[in-house]
Amino acid sequence: MKTPEEVRDDYVSLMGDDLGRLSHELTTEEDWLRDKWAVFRELFERGQERIDLLNRTAPNFFWSLHKLLFEDAMMHLSRLTDPPMSFGKPNLTVKRLPASISDPKLKASVEAAIDDLAKSCEFARDMRNRWLAHTDLKAARSEHPSALPAVMPEDIARALQCLRAVLLLIEEHHRMPPTLISPDWWGAEALVHRLQIADRAEAERALT
Repeated sequence: MKTPEEVRDDYVSLMGDDLGRLSHELTTEEDWLRDKWAVFRELFERGQERIDLLNRTAPNFFWSLHKLLFEDAMMHLSRLTDPPMSFGKPNLTVKRLPASISDPKLKASVEAAIDDLAKSCEFARDMRNRWLAHTDLKAARSEHPSALPAVMPEDIARALQCLRAVLLLIEEHHRMPPTLISPDWWGAEALVHRLQIADRAEAERALT
């Protein structure tokens, strides 16, 4: 398995220094966001039986974790689609990509894909601006003329698909080999497995 530095060097070798470094950094951010969202899905999107297990175990903790992971995903999507510059300082964002692309056709395709991504993330940016990064007083008092958006997990999943589409355009154009994703044996699935064991033990004790 290659080190992160070796993977970065592969990007730079195929894409050039500026685009290669930027694409690698954005892909690293995407991977981290997907990892966190995979935890959310494993815990909270596996049906009512899974929710019941979490509620029997530690309902307040898992309610808080649900909220934190959901809000973090919206914050992360907002950061990755921020303007290239904020207050005179550069941001790590997909909107920096077009300036690093020399091929006109690829640049146009990436710009169109970024527009689609930005539209898919409008809900997250609205939540970030009015609730997550700043607490709009009128929104907090339910007095804002436009209500906060009702966000569903499908909205985040769709935005993640659009993010992957942007980066995939560049990777495929430069014939970047696909990255193999290894299962996380010590992630949310491991936690759920142990919770199930403990839950069965508790049920058996209750019968004795």
